[in-house]
Amino acid sequence: VRVSDADRVSAAIAAGEADIGFTFEPPDDPRLVPAFARDLAIGAVMRPDHPLAGHDPLHLAECLGYPVCLPAKGLSLRARLDTVLAAGAISDRAFVEANSLRMMKAIARSGDTIAFQTLIGLERDVATGELVFQPLADPPLRRDRFTVLTSSHRDLNHAAQAFFELALIAMKERLAVIDAETAS
Repeated sequence: VRVSDADRVSAAIAAGEADIGFTFEPPDDPRLVPAFARDLAIGAVMRPDHPLAGHDPLHLAECLGYPVCLPAKGLSLRARLDTVLAAGAISDRAFVEANSLRMMKAIARSGDTIAFQTLIGLERDVATGELVFQPLADPPLRRDRFTVLTSSHRDLNHAAQAFFELALIAMKERLAVIDAETAS
């Protein structure tokens, strides 16, 4: 198992260096097969006592009035945020950049900093009330596509196929929890 950014995951599958990739917003490449895809809401992640917690609808420009933790360049979510940031929603506030969603979550938990993520990896923190996930209303930021990739040029061996099938079951179960939390 290797953890990489979206471009590296897609490149590893295309080059035959990996059998299965889990990524957001992969490139349109004939060497890649999106074996599973799901759009997930993008949201601002913050402590429950943050002034924007429960603010609905919430836009990125409102978040920029507070310290923010942005995903590092190279992550698909950062590319989405940059499209809105380039449109003029620029903050004079200091911000942190991180290539780890776990680090972003910890930063949001520790103060008034807002991070930006999907609910994947936040389920427990949201369920326990440690963090709030507030969906963003900006049209380019409403959804990020989570995709499981395989190669169009080779079949999975038995071990990789078994892992793939178990991973899909686990992802669908996890997404069902996310759907239930989003609906409540």
